[in-house]
Amino acid sequence: MTRADAAGSRSHWVGLWHDESGPVIGWRSPKGVPPRAASVAKRVAALRPDPTRVTLAAMARMAEVCAQLLPGGRTEGRWWRAPDPRGEGRPEVRVLIEGAGAGAWIVGDRESGGSDPLSLARTLTGERRGQATARLVRILRGSFPGG
Repeated sequence: MTRADAAGSRSHWVGLWHDESGPVIGWRSPKGVPPRAASVAKRVAALRPDPTRVTLAAMARMAEVCAQLLPGGRTEGRWWRAPDPRGEGRPEVRVLIEGAGAGAWIVGDRESGGSDPLSLARTLTGERRGQATARLVRILRGSFPGG
């Protein structure tokens, strides 16, 4: 079945596809992407933060990130130690804040862990990848008023 058949034999359809510049959202005709739709789709894609770039930026500023994600913590050498904000009775969270491997984290005695600030944010907040990425962007911009 072709896309035209799936759309009820219409000549145009709306969707998400990839081209040489990355993901494109918009409508497409059998002859290709209209120039206006392509430019709108590129602007929309540019508004979404790149999780890889956000993670690297957060790794460079782990102490600030930890202060927001894990309030009530303290620095001990190269580590940030804080009670788990997900609730009472949970073990302490430790995050490596400097040096090689900055951003690596562990809960308790290897109950769970990860290697980057994005996975830490996702675990602590239960958010999806895009939401956690947006949270890290707000922290890095300094406009994170607590939640």
